[in-house]
Amino acid sequence: MQDKPRVGISSCLLGHRVRYEGGHKREPLLKMVGKFVEWIPVCPEFEVGMGVPREPLRLEESAKGLRMIGESLRRDWTRRMNCYARGRVRELKDKGICGFVLKQNSPSCGVEGVPLMGPGRRSRKVGRGLFAQTLKSEMPLLPTAEEGHLRHPRLRGNFLERVFACRRWQEFLAGPMTIRSLAAFHEGHRLVVMAHSEAHLGRLDRLAGGATARSLPRVAREYGKAFMEAFCSTPTRSKRERVLRHILRRLQGRISAKERSKLRRDLERYLEGRLSLKTVLDLLRRHADNNRVATLRNQLYFLVYRESLRQESMRQKSSRRVGTRL
Repeated sequence: MQDKPRVGISSCLLGHRVRYEGGHKREPLLKMVGKFVEWIPVCPEFEVGMGVPREPLRLEESAKGLRMIGESLRRDWTRRMNCYARGRVRELKDKGICGFVLKQNSPSCGVEGVPLMGPGRRSRKVGRGLFAQTLKSEMPLLPTAEEGHLRHPRLRGNFLERVFACRRWQEFLAGPMTIRSLAAFHEGHRLVVMAHSEAHLGRLDRLAGGATARSLPRVAREYGKAFMEAFCSTPTRSKRERVLRHILRRLQGRISAKERSKLRRDLERYLEGRLSLKTVLDLLRRHADNNRVATLRNQLYFLVYRESLRQESMRQKSSRRVGTRL
C-alpha cells in the first residue's frame, strides 16, 4: 500500500474556497497532521453541483424523513445528495482511505450535533450531515473526527493512531487470509491493543484462537470490528504501566538480575514522571533485540508509540506558532 495512509477531509478545512459564501475554514493544525497522512479533499455540496457562492443549507425533519433544504429558495437537495454520497463513498473506499476529518456543524459533513430544524421551526443540535451519514453507514469501522476534536492533543493523537490501525487492518485484508496469518496479525498487535483495552484483547484472543477454515470469513469480520473498537479507548498511564510490566516479565530469564533491576528502577522513574516513555521503550526494545525475544521483537507496540511520541514532539514544537489553540 502507499507510504502514507489516505485520509478524506472536508475541502474547506484545507483552505479551499468552496463554502457557500465563497470562503474557507482553514484549520492550522491540519498542516501538522498532514505530515503523517495523504489528504483526499472532498466537498459534497460543491461536488454535487451547488456551485460557489450558493444559498446556505439546513437539515429539516419532515414526514418524509430528514431533508436537506436551501434556506431561501427552499430547493430540496436530499435525493441528489444521497445519490452523490453513495457513489463518492464507493470511490473513497476503492482509494483505500483510512480515516476522514469532517467539518463540524455542516448539513452535509457534520458527524454529530448538526442543527436540525423540527416542527414549529425550532432547531435542535441532534442531526448528522447527509454525506457523513452515508460515510458512517457504508464504512462503519472508518476512523472519523471533526476538526474541533483535533485541537485537543490527546484526541488528535488517538485519531492518528486509529488511522494507522485501520491501514494495518486493510493491509491484512488485502493479503492471503489464513488462520496462521490472522494469528500472526493478532500476536503482533497484542501489546498495542492491551495498552488501549484489555477487555477487547480478551475478545480478540478468543476470536483468533477459535478460528477454523470454515469460520474464518466470519471471524475476520468480527475481529476487524473489535480491533478497531479497541482503539477508541484511550491509553492511560496505568494501562501503559501494565504493558511495560508485561514486557519486563517476557524478558525475565533472558536478561541478568542487574539488568532487570535497572529496568524496574527506570519503570518507576517513568511512573514518577522523571523519565520519558520514549526512553523506557527504547531500553526495552534494545533488550528484546539483543536477546532475540521473538514474541517482543515483532510487537508493533514499539513502532506505534514511537510514532505517537514523534507526533507529540511535533505538537510541542508547533505550540508556539498556534498559541492557545493547543
